[in-house]
Amino acid sequence: MSVLGKIAGAATSAIDMKVGGLLTKAELEVHTSDDRASELAGKKLKFQFNPETIKMSRKSSLKNFPVKAGKGTGNTKQAKGLAQASTFSIPEVIFDTYELKPQKSVYTEYIQLLEKFAGYDKHKHAPAWLMFNWGDFTKDRSQELTLSLWLKTLDVTYTMFLPNGKPVRAKVKMTFEIGVPPEKLGASAEEKSPDHAKLVTVKRGDTLADIAFVEYDDANEWRRIADFNDINDPMSLRPGRKLLIPPIL
Repeated sequence: MSVLGKIAGAATSAIDMKVGGLLTKAELEVHTSDDRASELAGKKLKFQFNPETIKMSRKSSLKNFPVKAGKGTGNTKQAKGLAQASTFSIPEVIFDTYELKPQKSVYTEYIQLLEKFAGYDKHKHAPAWLMFNWGDFTKDRSQELTLSLWLKTLDVTYTMFLPNGKPVRAKVKMTFEIGVPPEKLGASAEEKSPDHAKLVTVKRGDTLADIAFVEYDDANEWRRIADFNDINDPMSLRPGRKLLIPPIL
């Protein structure tokens, strides 16, 4: 173990202990309505050190939506609508087990669960549906980041090892897609037109942003649904409630 490595490990540990009581730690947890992830149900990964930077990216494009030409005609026409895709990424976050006594592998303590979140578990065929929580950051953006995330890319660089080869420090880069999980999109592959009103039923675990993403291809349209249905608290939707989805004209 290098002297610099020991100093770095001690410094990060000391800083965290110094201000740990004042910090709200970022965390990833499996979405409560992800019934696929029975193996991961209730799993949560609390970040050892909070990320220094977070990048939010949004891509918009015009998309064709099939629209019924008239009742009983059986014909359709194409209408243009705005489709948006959002990406949430953490360029670097550090996980370190060097100070743990007894010393443990950073892989078994942290990275292994991240791999399962990313879908590397042999018992899973798709990534877990996740939520990212971090104090006021997600409180201010709750309808977006607690909508749903799936871990699209996971890059791990191991930067410190014990003499026996056990990894004790790693730098991790994560990129997430924001929106409805791929298999849920596949289950409703038929495109929906945003130019006419419709009625939907709230399912357990749904948020307004979930519903807005499915109906409008844009999670940020959740407020339109809230206003139209006189919803004052968008985080307390009752399963079974009927919501009228207003058209975008």
